This record gives sequence, C-alpha cells and structure tokens, in this order.
Amino acid sequence: MDAGVYFSIAVLGLAFGLAVLSYHFVENPFRKASLSKLREQVSHIRHRRPDRLGSGSHAAAAVAAALLVVAGIAFTIRPVTSEETATPSLAPAVASDARTPDVKFGPLGTALRAEITIALSATEWPPLDPSWESLFANGLTWDKLLSPEIANCPWIAVAPPECTYGSSSAPTKVVIVGDSVGSQYAEILRQLAVNSNGKLQTINETMASCVFTQDLIYREGASPACEGRKNSAVDLINTIKPDAVIISNAYADERVQGSSRDMTMAEWSDSLQRMMDRFRGSTKKVVLLSSPPSNAPIRDCTSKRNSKPADCVGSIPDPWKIKAETERRLAASTGAVWIDSRPWFCNSKGRCPSFVGTTPARFDRAHMTTPYASKVLPVVAETLRGAGVPIPSSG
Repeated sequence: MDAGVYFSIAVLGLAFGLAVLSYHFVENPFRKASLSKLREQVSHIRHRRPDRLGSGSHAAAAVAAALLVVAGIAFTIRPVTSEETATPSLAPAVASDARTPDVKFGPLGTALRAEITIALSATEWPPLDPSWESLFANGLTWDKLLSPEIANCPWIAVAPPECTYGSSSAPTKVVIVGDSVGSQYAEILRQLAVNSNGKLQTINETMASCVFTQDLIYREGASPACEGRKNSAVDLINTIKPDAVIISNAYADERVQGSSRDMTMAEWSDSLQRMMDRFRGSTKKVVLLSSPPSNAPIRDCTSKRNSKPADCVGSIPDPWKIKAETERRLAASTGAVWIDSRPWFCNSKGRCPSFVGTTPARFDRAHMTTPYASKVLPVVAETLRGAGVPIPSSG
C-alpha cells in the first residue's frame, strides 16, 4: 500500500488488534499458568468440553476483531495505484509458463538449439575456450565483457567516428542504442558490418549503464554524459534516417534518478515509448532486442570445487518474463518488432546452460561472453532477417 490515511488506518488496526489478541490469549495465559490449570485444560480437551472465557476475554476478543475488521476495510477501500494494477496484469501471462513461445527456426538456429540440448546433458566440463579461470581472472573488466572496438567507444555525449563500423557508402544503415547489454549486441552488429562487403554500416550509440529510455534511470557508475549521449543518438537518427534502430537494455529493476522506488512496468513502457516517439518517423524499423535471460550466478557456481555443468544451469526468472512481455506488447502496439533472445541461450523449457559447445555462454546473469557473441552471430543475423530487419548477408 502507498503511504497515506488508508495505510495508517490499516497498520494501526492490525498492530493493535494483534497486540490485544496476543496479550489476552498468549501472554496472560502463560503468565498465569500453573500445573493444576494445565491439567484442567487437558481434561477439557479430552472430554471435548469448551473452556469458558471470562467477560474480559470476550471483550478483548470483540475489540481485537473490530480492529482487524477496520484494517481490512481500510485495505479494501484504498485508492488503487497504477503500480498495483500494472505488474499483476502482466505477471500471469508470462510467469505461469516458462516455455519459450513457438519460434520458426532457420537452419542455424536449429543447429544452435541442438548444441544447447547437448550442453544441458553434459556431466563433465568440456575443455572451454576461454576457461572459466581466465575469464574471471582479475574480476569484471570491459576488455573481457566487450571487444576492444566496442569497449574503446568513449563515454562522452557525442559518439566519435570510431563508434561507426562498415562503409560510409553502405546502402543499409543500422543504429543500435542501449546500455551494456546493447553494447554486447553492438559487437555482433559490428562484425556483421565489417564482413558485409560494404553492404552494412552500424552506428554504435550504446553506453554502459546508460539506459535508453526517456527518463534518466539510476545506475551506479553511470557516466554524467548519459543524457547527452541519448539526445545525440536521437538527433543522429533523425538526421541520417537509418533503415533500422535497435534498442537493447538489461532486463533489471529500474528506478528513475532521484526516486526511492522501482519503476512499474507501465512506467517503463511509457518511458520507452516516449523515447521511441522522438524518432519513429525517421526509420523504417524499430527493434526491441531482449536481454540475455538466466538467473545462474556463473562466477559463484563455476568457482566451487568439484563443480559440475548441472550446478550452473540457469532458469528464466519471472521478472525477465514480465519485462519481456511488457516490451512485446509495446512493440505490437507501436509497429515495432520485439526479438526474443531465449532461443540463443536456453532450451524450450527455459533451462539455460553456462556454456554451449566449448564456449562459455554468459559472464553473469545479464551479459554473455564476447566469444559467445561471436558464436551466436550467424543465428542472431538469421533471426533479425526472419523478423524483417534489413540485415544484408555477407555474400
């Protein structure tokens, strides 16, 4: 309940009602207890004779009941906030079923799914490249999470030329925006552009810890240039009019800078849509690309002595599903495209291995490893093309 009159009445009613009950029917009986009374109570129970309460106990019970009824009424007639109505309406639609929706796989996607199935059945660790030890040595650093070309894209308000990949004369141009999850997908688009034989140019407007929504979202360690980078990205899109804009943010709990509570899904959707509205007329396709899903603490489970692959199998958490459903609905209502990332990381039952083939799949709950980005690159491209996103082939 939001703080206010109804909240105060409910809290006071519950507190005093329970206090009256505990005092008269728990504390006092223990305080006045004796062996003879205990024997008397046991006799009542054996002969199924009701214990007779005194008038004081009856009065206490009546007062407590009245207070609890008042608390219940205050809760029932409270004003219902948007926060209470937004999330529950989304949760049942997605949280009740962990299966991935029907997806039409191309040959590359089908092959990846077969590898995921094999990884889930592994009983011993294969020789991984890179190894878990080398991956987690010296902690999380950008050179491990992102390729040098992406990691070196400066955290400044206007992205410099080194954040653009591929030929300037390429007939297809794609802009990608978002936070560190978007930066990882930017590595896939970078490789696609570099190997497109001049057909694709990718402009990387992502920035780690800079969530691409209209509201400024709090993230620890975020660059002060975040707001400027977002505005610069919008100006760029409206100027060059790219064939597609891909938005990808981490599926995490968010709160607006200066707020003391997390955003509701309705607020998240509204903030994202307001940002999209600023450039929607300047691109042929807006794509909402979902974050990698899983809840497995990869570093913790792989570092345990005698760990097995089964110890590090993750599942798809309900908050991820709820945000995914929120963005799917937003895409459907605005003519955008929502891309489901689950088939790249998990099987149809929502089980997600920590590696696929001989490649570690995820660095943590939200980020894939750079080698895995290279591994799934052809599948991501195949998926984007299947959804109508203009990604040219490298041939």
